[in-house]
Amino acid sequence: MNIQSNHKKNPAYFLVLFTLVSLFIFSSCNNEEDTPEKLDYSTLMSGEYEGTLTVGQNLNFISTATLSKGSTENEMIFTERLQTADETDSTTTFKIELKDLNSKKAIALRIPQQIVQGVTIVGIALDETDPQGTQGYFFYQNDDEEKLNEITFLITANGGNYYYNYKKIE
Repeated sequence: MNIQSNHKKNPAYFLVLFTLVSLFIFSSCNNEEDTPEKLDYSTLMSGEYEGTLTVGQNLNFISTATLSKGSTENEMIFTERLQTADETDSTTTFKIELKDLNSKKAIALRIPQQIVQGVTIVGIALDETDPQGTQGYFFYQNDDEEKLNEITFLITANGGNYYYNYKKIE
């Protein structure tokens, strides 16, 4: 017994099927232009720096620092070496967290509360309206893709504010 359907498929059925298949195929394609290359900021930031530590409003010190990778991919260790006018050496080390901006130009920084040499330090938001509490930045490059390699951030400790501004030594 041979049963055949006299039923013809509606052209709209094929149009819907074609649309769904096309949508599935094109949505699974990965357009690399839409996905910015994610930079390894912890590697880019690692190295020696020199710059200025400003204490309060107008007390400036020239110092050097080292940034090295921390225990996670989003953590850096900042070690500052400061020589004061009376030839006293001071070394301070603390953690900095990296906050991804999905940018090829910069990454935001956060300095979590921590105790350093018996003193509590914590980052201060650079912009009071910033809900993320960004306390600093590492500027990798400018709009012309010129390498900047500058780090800037603000902390509070001992009842005062400390503004760090350093450039990587190339």
